[in-house]
Amino acid sequence: MLWNFIRGIRLLKSNITPKKPKLCIGGMSHRIKIQKRTQRFQSGGQVVVFETVWTVWSAIETRSGMVEFNDINIESVVTHIFKIRRLNDVTTEYWVNYKSNNYKILAVEHNNDADHTLLHCRLTGLDTKGGSKS
Repeated sequence: MLWNFIRGIRLLKSNITPKKPKLCIGGMSHRIKIQKRTQRFQSGGQVVVFETVWTVWSAIETRSGMVEFNDINIESVVTHIFKIRRLNDVTTEYWVNYKSNNYKILAVEHNNDADHTLLHCRLTGLDTKGGSKS
């Protein structure tokens, strides 16, 4: 009888599916700006301007080596992955600005059952130089 009880508990435990861990607010300790790149014409000619659309909290992971996204190898192009709370409107048309560095968003990953968005980015340079050439 005790054996049947223990066996029943094992069956119950094996049928329980663990919940996926939710994104922890404490893990997002970096304030980033998601910006839209626009071109304006001024008296001196054409000027590239970054306009902030969203300011959000993020977890940042640096990358080196091979990264795959949708079975496409974007090896050594992705330098950073920014993990933010789910933001459906962000696309590859936007840029990330963190600590005066511009990052071109190469891929946006929205998991259907997750509460976060992953931004696969490449570091392009400082705000004041070289960040607008990509």
